[in-house]
Amino acid sequence: MVDDATGNIVWAYFNKHENSNGYYNVLHEISTHHGISYMFFTDKRTVFGYIQKKSPSLEEDFFTQFGYV
Repeated sequence: MVDDATGNIVWAYFNKHENSNGYYNVLHEISTHHGISYMFFTDKRTVFGYIQKKSPSLEEDFFTQFGYV
């Protein structure tokens, strides 16, 4: 995880496969060591959130389990 304001790497977690558990681990460690973040910028992977391509409104889209966290 990189701090967008400073460019510093604030935490890294390496796993054989990219999955929600790895993201939960990073979120926990960042929150524990640096406090709760104001905002996250993501690479738009569907683990973070999902937007239907032909959805007429945001209400019809849904959060993933990570999005609810």
